[in-house]
Order: sequence, then structure tokens, then C-alpha cells
Amino acid sequence: MPDIPQTNISNDALDYTTTARWNHSALFDAGFVAIPTQFLELYSKLNPPLTSGEALFIIQLMNFKWSKKAPFPSYGLLAKRMGLSDKAVRRHAAALEGKKYLHRIQRVGATNKFDLSKLFDALLEAKTKFGKQLRTKGGNADV
Repeated sequence: MPDIPQTNISNDALDYTTTARWNHSALFDAGFVAIPTQFLELYSKLNPPLTSGEALFIIQLMNFKWSKKAPFPSYGLLAKRMGLSDKAVRRHAAALEGKKYLHRIQRVGATNKFDLSKLFDALLEAKTKFGKQLRTKGGNADV
């Protein structure tokens, strides 16, 4: 039987869980947000593109998207999380609405709902356009 080379890789190094990757499991006690890699790769390539502030606003909304229903956090909560004023957060929402990526559903006596379906339609279109330049699972590419 041939000799099998020994490696210095421990079992811990092969642990691909989220908490093992970041080495601080306590930070995941409240969960984590699933963000499509292609959102991160394509948001600045959309036509019109998203600003980094708009992208962060969307990532914050993603944190409240628990089902197919539109998320509905308050502007105050989003502002607090983003370290911005309520007015600045509302400007991000208005800009995204102007770009046709966000539809705000106003409700009486409750927070707005934020429908991002047009944004994800635009991302799917961009994925088609930039297809071969995108990262695939386990691969690398730059758009």
C-alpha cells in the first residue's frame, strides 16, 4: 500500500460551518442573514447602479425578510442600525423607489412594507448579462 502524505490540516480547519469560519459563535446567537453572493457582485453593475449606502439599506431589509412577505421594519430602527438619521434612511428608500427597485407599501397605523421584487428581477437580468463573469459556487470570478 502506498504511503499517504500527511497534512497539517486539523479537523477544525475543515469545519465549514458559519460559526467555525468566524470563530465567535456568540455573534450568531441571534441568527444571520442570507445574502446572495450575486447581489454583492452585481449591485454596482445594475442600470441604474446602487450606491453602497443603498446596498446596505437593502441588506438591513434582508434581515427582516423571514418569508415571502415584504419586510416591514420602521425607519427609526433602520436608521439606528445604520448609524444614520431617519431622514437619511428615508432618502435611501426614496432613491431606490426612484430607480424602480423598491416599492413602499404604506399602511395606516403601521410601518411601511418594503417590496424588493423589482430589484431581484433586475439582478436576475444582470446575472444573465454578466453570466460567465460571475462567481460560481466554489469558483472565483470578477465582474
